[in-house]
Amino acid sequence: MAQNIDESERLSASQLKGVQALLTAPTVDQAAQKAGVGRTTLYRWLKDDVFIRELNQAKRRMIDHHLIRLQRAAGLAIDTLTAICRDKDAPAGSRVAAAREILAATLKARELEDLQTVMEKLKNSGFLDNKNNGSGYPRR
Repeated sequence: MAQNIDESERLSASQLKGVQALLTAPTVDQAAQKAGVGRTTLYRWLKDDVFIRELNQAKRRMIDHHLIRLQRAAGLAIDTLTAICRDKDAPAGSRVAAAREILAATLKARELEDLQTVMEKLKNSGFLDNKNNGSGYPRR
């Protein structure tokens, strides 16, 4: 679906390079060098709402990409931990550590499911709609 973006809300090629550089460079100074812009320019862009919005979207895309990679590797990780737990020749400490990891991951997954259920209930109740400020009380 195409988005209607006002011409004034588009970033220049240099700004897009700045966004990419900020995602990969360890410091803002190094990002500025990598993007071929001055340090002051990059800091000025970091105060611009449109630039920040694009940077945040780029960060989200990068995190989403890494989450997909983690999800793909999760099965192998589970198999590995399970094999260690079942290996009678493995040191007891390794077996216990693997069991702890499996249990911790299982409990964390349950917590996330429970949190998702609560969020859905809040959403369906209207608590999270635009008519209140998140406190449950209507906006003034």
